[in-house]
Amino acid sequence: MKIFLLLVLFTTNVISFCQTHTVQFKVDMRVKTCKMEFKPAIDSIYIMGNFNGWQAKSKMNDDDRDTIYTYSLGNMNTDSTIVFKFFYPESNWEFGDDRILKVKNQDQVFIDFFDRDSSFKAVDFWND
Repeated sequence: MKIFLLLVLFTTNVISFCQTHTVQFKVDMRVKTCKMEFKPAIDSIYIMGNFNGWQAKSKMNDDDRDTIYTYSLGNMNTDSTIVFKFFYPESNWEFGDDRILKVKNQDQVFIDFFDRDSSFKAVDFWND
């Protein structure tokens, strides 16, 4: 009986340790679009980080055309750390420090604005 209980405990721990999860990244490009810094008709956006060698391989999608782009990263181990930034055309990296996300013991969604820029200042068109 003791061997059976030890086997059950060991198996349970191994299964929970080996679980992988999906992280969905969302970057909101509405402010950059309003500022005319990002043009959805011609620009693409990528997520780059330690999970893909900081290469522009992970193109984000906007299937519903709401200018919130998504990318799903599967098979992430619990407690792993993802270091990343968003990027569009050939030279527009996000300003500031790299983003860091610790994978939880569940699927999760990360959402933020590009450059963490969630404000739009009205332009005074009357003063030329």
